[in-house]
Amino acid sequence: MSEDTSTFSMRLPSSLRERLGVLAKANHHSVNAEAVARLALSVDGGHSRGVFEALQLPRVLRLYATATSTDADRLLTVCAELEADLVILAARSDPLRDTVLVAIVRTPSVTCIMDTSLLTLARRPRVFDIQKLFKGLDALGLLQSAQTFETVVDDTSEMEPAAAVDHLLRRPRQRFDLPAFLALHGNGQALEASEFLVAPQL
Repeated sequence: MSEDTSTFSMRLPSSLRERLGVLAKANHHSVNAEAVARLALSVDGGHSRGVFEALQLPRVLRLYATATSTDADRLLTVCAELEADLVILAARSDPLRDTVLVAIVRTPSVTCIMDTSLLTLARRPRVFDIQKLFKGLDALGLLQSAQTFETVVDDTSEMEPAAAVDHLLRRPRQRFDLPAFLALHGNGQALEASEFLVAPQL
């Protein structure tokens, strides 16, 4: 038998509503179901940081590649669920795809690296997956503060995750510039930065 429910009206900041929408989509929930699940988790006590500490999980983890659309969803889920405070977006050379995306996500409990994904701007079908990823990061407020490296990075996929992150973080970093990133890695395509951002609220 299902639990009784009641209606409850609440005012939310627009940015929080957008973040809930991104999370709901990634988790295949309605916005309402996502909000209820998060409220229940908060009220019942449990938090991902506590889980990492209790299980003594490594402080650096690798997100291994699956399907490119799923890779984008997983990266967004990590950013939202673990309260990411910094995202570093870069590209590495790939003989078949020109360049592919590399991402480092820093959270209070763990740092994650995705350096095995085939997310690329060089092929049109994959562009839509990166659009989804960048729009999600924008909705979470992480694209504005994102960083990148000055040049294409080395392939670190054969290194241990902690060594891969350490190797990449030795490089000079700069603020992430979306138009410049699209121009550099778009394989000559005319990619508009506005297509990779959440539409402004009217």
